[in-house]
Parts: sequence; structure tokens; C-alpha cells
Amino acid sequence: MSKTEQAKGQAGAPASPTEAARAMWAAGDYHRLGTRIMPVSEELALALDIRPGERLLDIAGGSGNTALAAARRDARVTCTDIVPPALDHARRRAGVEFLAIETEVADAESLPYADDTFDVVTSTFGIQFATDQEKAAGEMLRVLRPGGRLGLATWTPNSALSGLLALAGKYAPPPEPTPSPMRWGTRQGLTELLGDAVTDQRVEILCIELTAPSYAEQFRRFREWVGPVRTALARMSPDAANSFEADFTDLWHRHNRGEPDAVVVPVDYLQVVMTRKAAPLEPSPESSPEPTADSPSEDPTDAPPEPSA
Repeated sequence: MSKTEQAKGQAGAPASPTEAARAMWAAGDYHRLGTRIMPVSEELALALDIRPGERLLDIAGGSGNTALAAARRDARVTCTDIVPPALDHARRRAGVEFLAIETEVADAESLPYADDTFDVVTSTFGIQFATDQEKAAGEMLRVLRPGGRLGLATWTPNSALSGLLALAGKYAPPPEPTPSPMRWGTRQGLTELLGDAVTDQRVEILCIELTAPSYAEQFRRFREWVGPVRTALARMSPDAANSFEADFTDLWHRHNRGEPDAVVVPVDYLQVVMTRKAAPLEPSPESSPEPTADSPSEDPTDAPPEPSA
């Protein structure tokens, strides 16, 4: 092993995109932000009309906001995430509320479940941060049964939070280029990722408000709670970190509707509810007899035209 390789190993450099993502999100205290956006999960559970006994998978579920919202509706819930401490929080919260959920450490890009396992699949500000977006979308659809419901909440490109992440990327570009997670927050992006595998789409732009007593306190919360912000700051020089905070304050001031007494910033997000298309039925031999000389096969071009509306 070369000295360079030894140095990387001693520094504990992540060996894969999944490990890099796990380290980044584990660096923060995201469950503290999660408690402030719980209404998003309750709204999504209501829109999905989650029923007792349904098998529900929450992908990249963090500390369990959406998993717990589903468990309150008596679904059979499995909450996954790549950060084990986040799932520890989810289990503790479930215990306090006397709710039953299962948790499992799992990568959104490689889910450990058989095809068509779940009646409902959800992700709230989670799957949109997957490194391989197409693979994560494919896995989400694979484990959802035909006719099952898919529910997403994703930050939009024009939201204040998107602006925060863009600022972090400006001052501390990630070591490896990554696709924009805001692709999941647009109708076009959802079409590209999910294609024609879904139907009955209901897409709404909703809003959650983030509050704080001051801009400085809001910045402190993001710095300590949000892994991508914390890791970006760790790569900045002191001067760059100060400029980043100044730009953040300007961004938050532009979005603030609580002036002059408080910080109340509306943050837009996309709520998406859709259904996985049912698999086409294979014709049975009884319903599709082999053509004979006495009964020639029908040519679809021989059919009379549909009457016009």
C-alpha cells in the first residue's frame, strides 16, 4: 500500500458514495430540524389516505416523521435510513407514543426487499438526496406493488432551503460532482425519473414555515443540525465562512415575512401522490384461442374508427 493510500485510510476517507452520504448526514443533528417540519408528514399521510394494515415503506426516513404519521393511522410501517443514529431516534419516538414500527439501515439505491412488497412507499425530503437518482427511483418503484401508492415531499428549486444548499455548494463545492436534489422538486424531473410507470398523479406546491428569534440563531441551527451545511463549513476558511453567513442572512432576510420582530420564512415544497401502474394482464389460453382457417385472426387495422367526440 502506498503512503497516499495509507494516509487516506488513516483519515477514514469514505470508500463509496453511500458511506460519504452517511458521514455527511451523520455529521449534523437533523432530527432537531425534523421535529420542526412534522406537519409535512401528517399532511402527506392524509393525502395518501393511509389505511390500517397497509404495508408502508418510508425511504430515507431519518428520525421517523413520516413513519410515525403512518403508524398513527395503524399501517404496518418499515422506516429505513443510511444513518443508524437517526433510526435510533425513530424507535425512541415510537416507544414514547406506543406506536409499532420496524426500522432497518438501508440504502435507497439498493433496498433489501422483494419486488412488489409494499402497498405504500413514501419519502419526505430524503430520496431526493440520493447520489444515483435513477437507481433510487427504480428501487422505489420496484418494491411498490402494482396499484400501490407513492407519496413524496421534496424541496423545490426556488425555495429558501434550496438557496441555502446552493450557497453551501458555492463556498465549498463537494469533492465529487453530484446531481441536483432539486430535480425531484419539479414536475419535469419527476417525469424524467418515474416515466410512465405511475398514474393518477396529484402534484401540489405547499409550504412549511421555519421560525427563529434571529438570523444568527437560524444560521446556528443550520450549522449544527444540517449535515451538508456543517460539512461544507468545515471545508471553508474563516473568511469564507463569514461571507457564507452574511450571504445566508441576506437570503433569509429576502424570504422573511416576520420582519421586524422575528424570523418567519416560508419554504416551498412539492407534495406528490401517485399510483404505480398495474402490470398488464397476460391473456389466458381460454380467452385467446389460436386462430384457425375457419376463424381468421383479427387485424386491428380492420376495426372501425372510434366515433369522434
